[in-house]
Amino acid sequence: MLPVISYVKLNDNNAAIDVTFNENVFSSAGASGNLDANDFVLTITGGSAKLASATPTSITNTSKTYTLGFTLNGSPDGNETLTVSPANNAITMRAVILRILHKATIRQS
Repeated sequence: MLPVISYVKLNDNNAAIDVTFNENVFSSAGASGNLDANDFVLTITGGSAKLASATPTSITNTSKTYTLGFTLNGSPDGNETLTVSPANNAITMRAVILRILHKATIRQS
């Protein structure tokens, strides 16, 4: 079975999102190295807040969970939908690993 995003959770401070995979993921087909911020693209739709950057501002990982930091411009009104997607260059360069990272969408509360 290939790895997929199994769970996402927006952190309470609206500054990071946890992305959990069903198994460990790596930056190379040789099953080594961690993913980095450039492997992900963030988008936001709806509401009044906007992302300062489509690339996460920070990334940390613990086992199968990657925490992607981001900065909002403006105050969220609860109608924003944040989407996490694999970066295009990551799909091309690391197709074996990243082509299966499905979008994960959450609604801020």
